[in-house]
Amino acid sequence: MSKKLVFIDQSVSLTTTPINWNLCIICQSQTREKLQCPADSLRSDVGCGYDSLGDVLPKFAAVGALLRGIDLTRLDDGSGLFSTFSKNRAKWHKSCRNTYSQRELDSKLAKQQGADDEVSSHDAVPNSDAGISP
Repeated sequence: MSKKLVFIDQSVSLTTTPINWNLCIICQSQTREKLQCPADSLRSDVGCGYDSLGDVLPKFAAVGALLRGIDLTRLDDGSGLFSTFSKNRAKWHKSCRNTYSQRELDSKLAKQQGADDEVSSHDAVPNSDAGISP
């Protein structure tokens, strides 16, 4: 009787742990760093932090730049990231949030573009007239 060998990718979680909305939604850790909650803001545009994070996270996912452990499907209950964040009074550490800023996204995109440009310049087909003397 033959045995069947199955390899499991441990980077993929087989069970989905629900988000603990009382912890940082990004790292899901309790640290000494104080949590920030846009719902507690005294600004006139309360919750705009939810909007900006909800806007930038899918862009990070699109370029494959989300850190391991962040699963957008866990952060969205089906009503959209902004709505889910607002409803659950999402919180985060400032250092975690800074990892997912528009500036960081622009930096990652620029690095990717630079790497793509370098690869394409190495793959360029030499000019057919080059090296031919009249």
